Amino acid sequence: MTKHPAPVGRIRIALGTVIVVGLLAAPLTPAAAVELSASSASPIPAPAAIRQGDWILDATARGVLSYQGTTSIGSFQQDGLITHAGYQYVGWYRSDKQVAISRRALPSGPWQSIELPQKLDIDDSHNVINMAVSPADGRLHIAIGTHGGAVRYVRSVPGLASEPDAATWSKSSFSAEFASMPGATGASSRWTYPQFELVEGRLMLTYREGNTSDGRNLLLRYNEDAAGTWTFLGQYTGSTGTYTSPFGASNSRYAYLHGFSANPVSGDIEIAFSWREQASAWCDSRGLGNHDIGYARSSDGGATWVNNAGARIGVTGSDQISITDDHVAVPISINRGLINQEAQGFDGAGRLHVMTSQFNDADLASIGGCHTSTYAQRSQLAKPFHHWRDADGVWQSFELPFYSQSAGRTKILFDRFDTAYVVLPDGRIAAATAAASWSDWRLVFDAPDVENIAELIVDRSRLLSEGVLSVAYQETSLNNTPSAFRVADFSTDPTAIAQPKNTRAEEQPVPVDGIRDATATATSSQPGYGPELAIDRSGSTFWVSGGTLDGDGPQPARPEVLTIDYGSPRTISEVTVTPRFSDVGPRRYSIEARVGSTWVALKEVDQAATPGPHVHGVEPTRTDAIRLVITAAWDRTRTPETARNVQIAEVAATVVSDVVATATSSQPGYPPAFAVDQDSSTFWVSAGTMDGQGPQPARPEILTMTYAATQVVREVTVAPRRADIGPRAFAIEALIGSNWVVLARVTAAATATPKSYSVPPTKTKAIRLVITSAWDAGRTPERTRNVQVAEVSLTSPDDVAPASESTAPVVSASTEFAVAWTASDAEPATGVTMVDLFVKGPRDVQFVRVDRQEGTSSGSFAYEATQGDGEYASYTIATDLAGLIEAPPEAQDAITLVDTVAPVVQSGVAERTVSLTGSDAGSGIAALEYRLDDGVWAPYVDVIAIDAAAHRFQFRAVDTAGNMSEVGVLDFVELWGFGGFQGAVLDAPEFTRANAGRAIPLSFTIGGDRGMEIFAKGSPATQPIDCETGEILGEPENLESAREPLLTFDPDTGVYTVVWRTDHAWAGTCRMVSMSLGDGSTHRALFRF
Repeated sequence: MTKHPAPVGRIRIALGTVIVVGLLAAPLTPAAAVELSASSASPIPAPAAIRQGDWILDATARGVLSYQGTTSIGSFQQDGLITHAGYQYVGWYRSDKQVAISRRALPSGPWQSIELPQKLDIDDSHNVINMAVSPADGRLHIAIGTHGGAVRYVRSVPGLASEPDAATWSKSSFSAEFASMPGATGASSRWTYPQFELVEGRLMLTYREGNTSDGRNLLLRYNEDAAGTWTFLGQYTGSTGTYTSPFGASNSRYAYLHGFSANPVSGDIEIAFSWREQASAWCDSRGLGNHDIGYARSSDGGATWVNNAGARIGVTGSDQISITDDHVAVPISINRGLINQEAQGFDGAGRLHVMTSQFNDADLASIGGCHTSTYAQRSQLAKPFHHWRDADGVWQSFELPFYSQSAGRTKILFDRFDTAYVVLPDGRIAAATAAASWSDWRLVFDAPDVENIAELIVDRSRLLSEGVLSVAYQETSLNNTPSAFRVADFSTDPTAIAQPKNTRAEEQPVPVDGIRDATATATSSQPGYGPELAIDRSGSTFWVSGGTLDGDGPQPARPEVLTIDYGSPRTISEVTVTPRFSDVGPRRYSIEARVGSTWVALKEVDQAATPGPHVHGVEPTRTDAIRLVITAAWDRTRTPETARNVQIAEVAATVVSDVVATATSSQPGYPPAFAVDQDSSTFWVSAGTMDGQGPQPARPEILTMTYAATQVVREVTVAPRRADIGPRAFAIEALIGSNWVVLARVTAAATATPKSYSVPPTKTKAIRLVITSAWDAGRTPERTRNVQVAEVSLTSPDDVAPASESTAPVVSASTEFAVAWTASDAEPATGVTMVDLFVKGPRDVQFVRVDRQEGTSSGSFAYEATQGDGEYASYTIATDLAGLIEAPPEAQDAITLVDTVAPVVQSGVAERTVSLTGSDAGSGIAALEYRLDDGVWAPYVDVIAIDAAAHRFQFRAVDTAGNMSEVGVLDFVELWGFGGFQGAVLDAPEFTRANAGRAIPLSFTIGGDRGMEIFAKGSPATQPIDCETGEILGEPENLESAREPLLTFDPDTGVYTVVWRTDHAWAGTCRMVSMSLGDGSTHRALFRF
């Protein structure tokens, strides 16, 4: 490393500045007069910044904070907002991490926004988006920042920015992502702080490799060739050497650039930078370890670097600028809260101006002389300082008369009058004139309606060329929720009329899948809080389900369902759910995806009462709709059973790239991603460039496609670059488990037409082409240079779901019954792989999957009804190899009534007639049956009369399920042959007239001598009746005998006699006498007194 003498040149401080004295080692001298570059022929207008528009490009940009900033806005984002050829461009991240870019025709054209396939990898505010245009080919270059991560670089097709009116503004105009800068051999493939700059019309790129305390700046130059390659020039700042502060020593560091920019007059590259040391040299590790403003410039495109006095202090690639070189332009001690990477710019005379912010002496003393808290102390005490290098190489410094009011950083620009405009980190704009040596700072814009996060970025060219100051910023967010990303224009014409902020968002970016808007529906909602508010990308709006009373909220038996329909399939890997508040939102829910026409559960969530957003990873699934089936809600302190409703602010799905391509080799600018970008004009080229370096059987080139979601491969279509350049012999292989299996071996003809190759239906997440021979413009297979493939795609997909039918018994007397099924898969078929049985039992509120069988065409489930007797509705759902799932039927396939309880049968006997009745609470009575004397069972139809002989009568009931009751038994004895009443007594229904109070003999025969115990219990008896109708009017009474014994028998005549004593009180009434005999018969006589 070349050693240099102490700094040469003076440091001047503007008059009236006190604070800077403590920062500078040199004595203070009055400010030098400043030569104005603007013409003095016309009066210079007073500084002004009058708002002309403030547009919402995205109402819900990614709002997650880190380092007090977001990933869409950062001061080190030198060119996040640029103008070229009459169009302005800007980039940011959407709420779902998708990269978005937008353009408009100046001065007032509508914003045209699109999404690119790339996504933010980590919520780290270092990962901002930088852009540039290479004038030679009109490409728009996009650097997606990472914090020490892999390079992420994308660029457009040539001419997109140079001929914007003729170019197609869509994702198809951009390349796949590069993981290293194409052609830049030796350059680090990991970066932080990528920044572009045009140097003498040639695009250059600088970025950091390493880290904050051991980092180096690299330099690359764009080659402007057809392949769009870059050349790595080398490192130009180093990290070695020893620095000693009052607090300790540091042995490594990084030079943070305040800018990397070309002088508009001389063309030199000029950099101002501040070192950050290891924490061992800081006053306190919680503060900042930055110090000094270093300066270097290069007049040969970054090859060599000189200091303020013109002495060489570095050679890119071999002699890096280091801490020991003579480089300090403005000394600033390490304990001043100096922030890194603030701003630099040039006035019209080519003088470099640098903005920093730090503590002055008084403010440093107010915190005890030691900086101990980066964000808290800087937001309170940091003040902007303006430094510039005058025409004599003397550095001037001036402390602005107000605080930054933020821990963030400023931006500085100049108009054509050399009036300096500084955009402060809280959204205010200050200005100072060259005539006053930039000492007359005043605020020219300070509006309370600008509430931004941390910092703003600026368009570096419009202020000078058009007198318009363009800024981009993001509004503050609550709890990391999405917030508005805006671009605002300010006129510097004092006569301009101020315009208000726009409150309506511009047309939203065309999504990467081409579908602009999703739609949301819900089972219920309240007026003004519809489901569409759950997908409007705003955390401040929300859907509310319909309930308003305790207990109206979602329940397991009464879920609330929020459905988001995307209109066409995409592959998702995450679902993000943001509740309204931590204690107001969904509590228990399932995340489901619609695959084909069937809803498939992806994840069951039991959500704690914590602030959102809540990100739920799911198995990558290709779907056109998702839904939340919510069965419990958080509702302040209410229990799940008493919740009134459920409220959700946002639901979003993370869409992933369907396929990622890799290859054994590739050429810069022709990555394998070009073979799967659905653009036949782009192509992958393997690495070879010399004859014989193309694929050979012993040295194949392998192109591998890995899919986010499992695919069923039926047909693979391969498109060569052109007829005579492409793959010639190759195998198509699929990854099965951990093994690659050959599906087809192909010998391709020399044709430009894409060719489709059928393969056995195979389920896999990756396929590859193992290419052993190529077509190469007439060369023999042994002499080919490389292989070139335009597209590889899976074609003729199985997009028709299978179908199934099932049958089951109508009734079952057992809790176990069979459900038989058949299934088929229509063309283009991959075949049925499994069938699911869904059943809704008597206690279920919905169908539940209860069993699964692998199969292709038919089978049978043995189902056990665990909920007891009742109806069991059932249907089957078939799934094919492609993962397509049959839609549930509109009605169940079968209903089986399980009835395991036997029916009940009752008999009724009237003298010698029998009637039967049955009851069954289940399947119902199928039959009542009887038999006599162990004969054949016969169906019971009507009352059955039993003859006089002795008989055994048996009876039973059978229900529809086949259950049988217990057998009932009635025994009938032989009838005795009652011969009727004798004498004056008539048999019923005739009346016998008699005198009340007289004894009446009741004589009868019963076929001989039956003994004296012929009466049944309680017989004979009498009871009053109605003389007209015969209706019984009282309870039976034992018959009173007029003599003893009650019953006599005359063996000579075979006559039995009972002498009945009547009562005088019965005069004028009627009575009935009943005699029930031991043979079961009953005989009656009626009397009128």
